[in-house]
Amino acid sequence: MISDDGRNTLYGLVKDKEGNDSGNSARSSIKQIFLVLDNVSIHKSNKVKEKIAKYHPRIQLVILPTRSPELNLIG
Repeated sequence: MISDDGRNTLYGLVKDKEGNDSGNSARSSIKQIFLVLDNVSIHKSNKVKEKIAKYHPRIQLVILPTRSPELNLIG
């Protein structure tokens, strides 16, 4: 689950679905965002993938392999 701070940071980096940028030049220069997730089934669901593709096409989901805690530096 993404914390409120993490969610606000993520949403602050991407444009909304109408393409509003609210004048943030740093945001407009970001080409692609890689969001690294653990291997929980909800992260890999078609619903999540479809929503990300539809509303935030610059976000690329990176799912960590199963049983690889050494790659998850948080925790």
